[in-house]
Amino acid sequence: MKKNDESTLLNSRSVKKLLLTMKLTFLLLLIGLMQVSASVYSQSTRFSFDLSDTKVVDVLKEIESKSEFRFFYQNEQIDVERKVNISVSDKTVEEILNELFNGYSIEYKIFSDKLILLGAEKAINNAVKDDLTSPQNTVSGTVTDEAGIPLPGVTVVVKGTTQGTVTNVDGYYSLPNVPAEATLQFSFVGMITQEVVVGNQSSINIQMETDAIGIEEVVAVGYSSKKVSELSSAVSVVKEKDLRGVTSSNLGTMLQGKVPGVRISNTTGRPGQDPQIVIRGVGSMGAGYSPLFVVDGIIGGTYNPEDIETITVLKDAAASGLYGSRAANGVVVITTKSGKKGKTVVRFNSSYGMSYHNDGNMSFMNAQELFDYHRTAATNSYSLLDNPSQSLEDFLEERIPSSYLDYQTNWQALLKRTGQINKHQVSVSGGDEKTTFYLSANYYKELGTMINMEYERMDMRANFKHKISEIFDLSFRVALGKSENPNEPQGGQEGLYMQYHMAMPFDRPYDDNGDPIDPYDPNVNWYGNSKSNYFYNREHYTDNTKRLNMSSDVQLDVKIADWVTFSTSNRVGVNGTDHTQVFDKYHFLAKSEGGIAFDNIGYTGSVLTSNKFNFKKQVNEHQFKGILGQEYSYSKYKYVSGEGMDLPYGLSAISATGSPKSVGGSQTEVGFKSYFAQFDYSFRSKYYLVASYRNDASSRFGKDNRWGSFYAIGTSWVVNQENFLKDKDWLDQLKLKLSYGSTGNANISDYLSLSSYSFNNSYAGNAAAIPARMANPDLTWEVAYTTNIGIEMSVLKRFQLALDFYNRDNKDLLQDVPLSAATGFSSQQRNIGEVRNRGLDFTLTSKNIQGEFEWITSLNMNFNRSKILKLNDGEDILDGNMRFSEGRALRYWYMKEWAGVDSETGQPLWVRWEDADGNKIDQSGGTNPTVPANITTTSNQNEASLLFIESPYPDFTGGIRNDFSYKGFSLSIFADFSHGNTIYSAIRGYLDSDGAYTWHNKMKMQSSWTRWEKPGDKATHPQLLYNGNNNSYTTSSRYIEDASYLRIQNITLGYDFNKKLAFFSNVRVQMSLDNLLTFTKFSGADPSMNMENPSNGQNSNTGGYAPTKKVMFGISFDL
Repeated sequence: MKKNDESTLLNSRSVKKLLLTMKLTFLLLLIGLMQVSASVYSQSTRFSFDLSDTKVVDVLKEIESKSEFRFFYQNEQIDVERKVNISVSDKTVEEILNELFNGYSIEYKIFSDKLILLGAEKAINNAVKDDLTSPQNTVSGTVTDEAGIPLPGVTVVVKGTTQGTVTNVDGYYSLPNVPAEATLQFSFVGMITQEVVVGNQSSINIQMETDAIGIEEVVAVGYSSKKVSELSSAVSVVKEKDLRGVTSSNLGTMLQGKVPGVRISNTTGRPGQDPQIVIRGVGSMGAGYSPLFVVDGIIGGTYNPEDIETITVLKDAAASGLYGSRAANGVVVITTKSGKKGKTVVRFNSSYGMSYHNDGNMSFMNAQELFDYHRTAATNSYSLLDNPSQSLEDFLEERIPSSYLDYQTNWQALLKRTGQINKHQVSVSGGDEKTTFYLSANYYKELGTMINMEYERMDMRANFKHKISEIFDLSFRVALGKSENPNEPQGGQEGLYMQYHMAMPFDRPYDDNGDPIDPYDPNVNWYGNSKSNYFYNREHYTDNTKRLNMSSDVQLDVKIADWVTFSTSNRVGVNGTDHTQVFDKYHFLAKSEGGIAFDNIGYTGSVLTSNKFNFKKQVNEHQFKGILGQEYSYSKYKYVSGEGMDLPYGLSAISATGSPKSVGGSQTEVGFKSYFAQFDYSFRSKYYLVASYRNDASSRFGKDNRWGSFYAIGTSWVVNQENFLKDKDWLDQLKLKLSYGSTGNANISDYLSLSSYSFNNSYAGNAAAIPARMANPDLTWEVAYTTNIGIEMSVLKRFQLALDFYNRDNKDLLQDVPLSAATGFSSQQRNIGEVRNRGLDFTLTSKNIQGEFEWITSLNMNFNRSKILKLNDGEDILDGNMRFSEGRALRYWYMKEWAGVDSETGQPLWVRWEDADGNKIDQSGGTNPTVPANITTTSNQNEASLLFIESPYPDFTGGIRNDFSYKGFSLSIFADFSHGNTIYSAIRGYLDSDGAYTWHNKMKMQSSWTRWEKPGDKATHPQLLYNGNNNSYTTSSRYIEDASYLRIQNITLGYDFNKKLAFFSNVRVQMSLDNLLTFTKFSGADPSMNMENPSNGQNSNTGGYAPTKKVMFGISFDL
């Protein structure tokens, strides 16, 4: 987007637009003061630059970039394409303009708001004269940005005329003599143009929205900020408005499907739980793979999603290279909101709604259905008996007695509820020429759709910036957060998740008196084998976690010279956790101890200082930028825990326990030291080069490899600036990008390189230690080498396309290497493995319809392929139901392969590999892959072979968003999708077990499933038999399911009032629907679950609740 087309350099229709702002009363009362103010600023502001063969328009831009001046003119009166040679040193704007237009009949006028009007003398005088005699019927109002902050410099014009104005420093505008039938058009560089019919309105307030395809926008890339047009790297930006709609307390859920290459997957689904974030695939086996978070330019930090201004995701080495040893998994840069000079704005944002439990495609049997299911299974089993010793009726009654139907409990209805969400924020922002501020308070509370699932969070933030002098700027930021949630203390079949799925409808939760039933009561007939009644248990325990976090930043910026600044940023952070757990003497987990009280208190304290010089120098058409910096961070974690027994009923403090059970505690610390440098070069704003280098040291690594060096280089070419394309009006931007570099991964355990001892032992009543780990002084960083090739194109001011091809090779991956028994240790972690991720990021934005009615579509997709390149000695590594193997994806299912159902017998079948002698063999990969002599099937699960099945990773993921607007109405529809991902539905082994596990409830058959009943049947499920059919329910590829999905994640309908309502301005009301529909074949609840551990097992860690359906109502306004 060209700046002079939209806001700064006006076209031929714009002279009167400026002049009409000079109202009669304003001129009569304040013209003297205006001239004094303009004169003071213009005389005190001086410039130095040397430009040759440069267009007049570029000279004006140079002045604007170095001051607060803005130019307005008519193209017909001034030849801004004329090229000049001009060299000035310490000159005022008047002196420069006199030199620039010497010999031309051009006049200028400087106004108090630093607007400079250029044009022919006669035209200026006539325009001023017209303005003095114009009628005083006016339309006025305030224009704000998306955060409600007043926006100065917005062009306001009566559509189809030359009548217009610009907003002042408070975002205020006033237009005289506006007909009722007129349409006001509001435009600003980087913003979407808006139109409003005047009608009988005398006050029209507008909230501008960022243009999705603006290329002059400045984005934070960590240690610096750049225009989008200057980037040579793979960077995605998500703005505040893009995070709206989806209701959540965590950033990950809000980001889902919005950034190509960023995969967000659900972990537990409980309120307050963070999802998993992976950027461009996982590149590690033994270290962490979460991205690095940077808040307000400093690594780490505390934030609330409601305080976020922008998010910048750095995906390649050229973008993230300055973060060196911690950037291998990508970097997420968060910029929080700040105040803007102008009037103080108090903004209130509130929403309330309800949430509804989501079981996806899974439904459960009621008592009658389960009774019939087991009776059918028993009948089938009876028919297979050669010489039954009892009648069928007796056989059935003995195994599935009619008394099962005495009680018919709908456990799902009892254990779930309609959830509630309260979300509120109050913020105050504003400032003046010296000081700006932003203050906010946030509150979020969610009652989950399962009983005992709850999350409450409160946050406060204060951001201040003060201009001490022309040399010094001081910034201060502080963030406080507090959260609390109850925990689920029991895993396995006793836990809430599995009771919801497995509790027998034949069991009842309450007795005839309405008291919860104790399943361990010998007088109670409890049919479920878990012996767990949640309604009884929850009356006899408490389990809660409280968290408190604080971070405080102080930043001092020093302007040493026009071309060099120094900045020091310093942060102190404290995070604390308090986990308390009490089981009274009636809870089955504490009966033998007479009650238990447990408390675990831990905290992390951290300090970080980052100091850097920034350099910027323009030499003719060459621009040089640089960063030279040093950074140091230190953190310390400590926790203590205690557990006591013999707790008197009704008490909860550990001090009340009669005897100790256990004590524990630990302490760790880690430090990083870094030196870094970056160099940027551009020529004629079309050739860009960036190079960076970072040298890091960490206490986590071996003494022989404590330091690591990381580098990156990137370049880009703005092709549309070349002469052979400059006259192509349809082409807004065409840029080619190339980058390569290295980054590291330091997400490993502390002290992993050191020998260690375990003191969890005692001898003769004294503390005793045993060796726990052998030292590895050579332990070093995992390193990622990334290549990125990109193309960006924007055409017709309507379409924007971005493609990024990438290849990332992660080397020196940590891997457990078996050791000789003579060492006394079984294994040691060493830097051995290599993994490659290769793929494509794709983004397409289209302005389908523009005008009073607008429709914008944004589509993003990612295609990623992972591959293990190297393992220790090429040997496979078993990892649960997966296996690491050279040449395959990082995650790969390894289990017995389901071959379906024998159509003649109804028995299950599995694949069997045999060697030349007919012996069963299992498949292995790597350097010595297994080759079978024969492949057959077997109905004996023990005789089936372990085989590589497939990868759980998707073929592609993405999101699509459609935004519609008409007058004050807006409608946003967002969907995310994934194709080709698989999930091992472990829970089906219990719920879809062909008659096994008679003490569990069962799921209903899916519409596409069929059960074998007679010879010749082609069925998906074996014959139903009491206690199961030949171990058909055991682990195999039978339960690996296609989890591809398309989910309507959010629909938001809103209305913005364009005029002030009583004391309120910028009023917006909206309604949103979250997770409205999910289209998938997956039989479970959530197809978007953790893709690095895609198995919905029976414990609280792998049992994932699906994202709930939410209906939200919200209102926001300014005071």
